[in-house]
Amino acid sequence: MESHAQQYHPIELELRNAIFDTLRYYTNFTVEQTGKNDHWAIYRFNKLQKGAKGRAWCSDFILYGYHKNGVYPPLVTGVAYSWKKKKTLVYWPAMGVDVRRIKQLVNMMDVVVFTWSHVEGYTDSNVRGPITIGGNTRGGRPKEGAYYPIHRYWRDVRGIYNHVTPWLKSHESSAAIKMSFNFQTL
Repeated sequence: MESHAQQYHPIELELRNAIFDTLRYYTNFTVEQTGKNDHWAIYRFNKLQKGAKGRAWCSDFILYGYHKNGVYPPLVTGVAYSWKKKKTLVYWPAMGVDVRRIKQLVNMMDVVVFTWSHVEGYTDSNVRGPITIGGNTRGGRPKEGAYYPIHRYWRDVRGIYNHVTPWLKSHESSAAIKMSFNFQTL
């Protein structure tokens, strides 16, 4: 059986990896004073969305990776639940936890929306739950910050959303030109 990822345009796989690499660059920092969001990287994420200093930045973190790689999903703002778009939903808890099936439907940097109004980027999964990259979280660590990998539970997932494929399909020709130009200049 052909996997879901192989059905994607080759540019999409490169784009998803680029989004992940951008976010991974900003991981493993902590916020010294919880609630103050007093780190230079957080200012950068919030500024991109014109967010207020001190607000929750989990969504801004993911959106930063998207925007820095030229992906601008429609109507997605720096608010966690704005990522919930019916046409982009690829996994929801009622589907059950069949990891093989989930791995066919969900791909790197799809957006995981959690029950506590929080979002992170999907990287992989196992029987226990999704493995993600995220900001404004403790992610199993003693202090809040940006982390990878984060091991979550399926019971906490509200849904997983694919915003990359629809955006790429609507901008396919311009993305192909941009990506081919980038490969030539390397």
